[in-house]
Amino acid sequence: MDKLKFSMADVDTNLENHRRQHIVVDVIFGDSYELAEASKEHEKQAMAYRQEYISYGESQINGSSGFMDYVNYDQWLAKVTAQKGIVCSSSQTPATTYFMIRKQDSKIIGSIQLRHHLTDELLKDGGNIGYGICPTERGKGYGSLQL
Repeated sequence: MDKLKFSMADVDTNLENHRRQHIVVDVIFGDSYELAEASKEHEKQAMAYRQEYISYGESQINGSSGFMDYVNYDQWLAKVTAQKGIVCSSSQTPATTYFMIRKQDSKIIGSIQLRHHLTDELLKDGGNIGYGICPTERGKGYGSLQL
């Protein structure tokens, strides 16, 4: 598995990793993280991630392809799986959704959606990347790390 080394001052990236399902991120100052494509194996942690947003009174999870709208993980997973195979058009683009997982406790810290192309709407609002960090983990640099 390819690894990316991150420090606050020096970020070493490998562009070939963007097509891999799992990217391991070792943080020099402490914990290790993994960007993993959303899958069935993440169901328990993903539902806890979703619940944290609800507990904090939030109504959406950026970078999750509408996860808050789904009480059934399998239905949401079917949606994000289907999004990877969308044929590009002026109104739709394929997208891949990942979770950022802290390896020490398997907690999902954030979600990130990579949109493979830009539609007219995404050119105006949204862009190629949408991402969110769970409420209890904000302000710790995870958003920058995830990007």
